[in-house]
Amino acid sequence: MLRLSLLLLCVIVFTSCQKKNTSGEMRSPGEIAFKANCQTCHILPKATMKIDAEWPYFVGRYGEKAKLSEEKKADIIAYLTSHN
Repeated sequence: MLRLSLLLLCVIVFTSCQKKNTSGEMRSPGEIAFKANCQTCHILPKATMKIDAEWPYFVGRYGEKAKLSEEKKADIIAYLTSHN
């Protein structure tokens, strides 16, 4: 009974800590990578803070520091430019 209670408590805590996507849309790989990797060092910038041509430079620069793969960097750039 105690194990079941602890398991239930863990499930409740885990699910309450997750952000829910209330729009019903699937998140793109770029959005997932952007939110998972970029906010570990700073507040997430808005996609409109740069023009499309600037994002590859910034994502490349900071992506290298974060040791992101070329695929993840490309996904993030695609996400930012599609929301700009």
